[in-house]
Amino acid sequence: MFDARSLATAVAVLSAGWLACGPSTSQPVRVMALVRGAGAEGAPGGRYQPTEVQIGSLSDVVTLDGAVAYLVGGAQIYVSSQDPLLSINGGVTSDEQLADIYIKQDGNPPHASYVEKDGVLWPADFHTWNMVTTYYNVEQSFLFFQDQGVDAQVLGRTRVFYFPSFTLADVSQQEQRDNALFFAPVKSLLVLPFDKLQEAPLAMNSSIVAHEYAHVVWNKLVYGGQAVPQGLTIWAQSGVATPAANLLKALDEGFADFHALAQSCRTKFGCDTRGAESSFDAATADARDMAKNDKCLDATMNNMLAGANINDFVAGGYHYEVGTVFASALYHAGNSPDDWALLSKSLLTVYPELKAEIDGNLQTPENFTPTKVVDVVLGGVTSTELQTRVCGEFLGRLKIPREELTHCPAQAQVTGDCP
Repeated sequence: MFDARSLATAVAVLSAGWLACGPSTSQPVRVMALVRGAGAEGAPGGRYQPTEVQIGSLSDVVTLDGAVAYLVGGAQIYVSSQDPLLSINGGVTSDEQLADIYIKQDGNPPHASYVEKDGVLWPADFHTWNMVTTYYNVEQSFLFFQDQGVDAQVLGRTRVFYFPSFTLADVSQQEQRDNALFFAPVKSLLVLPFDKLQEAPLAMNSSIVAHEYAHVVWNKLVYGGQAVPQGLTIWAQSGVATPAANLLKALDEGFADFHALAQSCRTKFGCDTRGAESSFDAATADARDMAKNDKCLDATMNNMLAGANINDFVAGGYHYEVGTVFASALYHAGNSPDDWALLSKSLLTVYPELKAEIDGNLQTPENFTPTKVVDVVLGGVTSTELQTRVCGEFLGRLKIPREELTHCPAQAQVTGDCP
């Protein structure tokens, strides 16, 4: 939950008694951010409240510019398949050219305002609270994936468009609102303006940011950092049914949820499979809650995965549903935060192999199947005991024939409550 009263009180006190300023930056920066605390008796469910944190990578607290991320305000991003600039050079564009086409206004560094009290910087307005918390959350995700073995140079420095004008013209001419997302065509995180969202702002929701940052990592390790991933694009055009493309979308979502779970275990509020509930509602959290035992690949999901076009698959939200089944198998295979951390790391170690499977089957998408993916995932689990449990969960939730899995230990038994 989001403690709006605490934030309002903090801003009111500061604005009444202090002048906003632009302090010099020394690292680590001691600053107040909106951070979720522990719930009752240490359980998940705590509120987002003003909390002192340290940010180690921030070089400029006014422009929110640092080694991990940098924020850009006032940008305009307009995406249309009918944009005449897309026909330049016969329609062949580099990633940089594509970003230039979509970004109609570059935007500028933001200007955050603070007051200093006892050596701690206090944001002096709502947007500064939001931007500082955004940077802090991105840094926490960076540190998590670095600890999981992803090189800092690979993770790089993420651009974050803050409150841009963002339009997907093929969907609607209205600007998108109430979302935080990784948008691969411009290789950036986007924090969109609020409209109807009434709970914790998405950029302040550490679980949401962790999920979106996991998409950044997936794009770098599985798609090679491509603005328009080649495998996804080719497979999406492979026929009326696009099962391989559908599977890619589902894996991206499900694995992002699982990485976000593993990261949440490092926080005061603890391991949380319902992070979306702080910003949305219980129904949304239920649908994505990998801890629930009912996450199984049922006939409807299987038919959509195998027989639907990617547009219908995504429009129906099946990439989330199928992705949650994969995440649930990993979750239930683990018995502790250490298990989930190890499985998260195991996933990252096989991302290059998934990339090789995609690149090697651009013209043969029928070879990229749930069975192949599960076998690759199993091959990355170094603990035999954990590998056995992971295989049992996938056997039960995806109904994969054991004989098709070369990395499934012989002692693995079908587990779970799936019919």
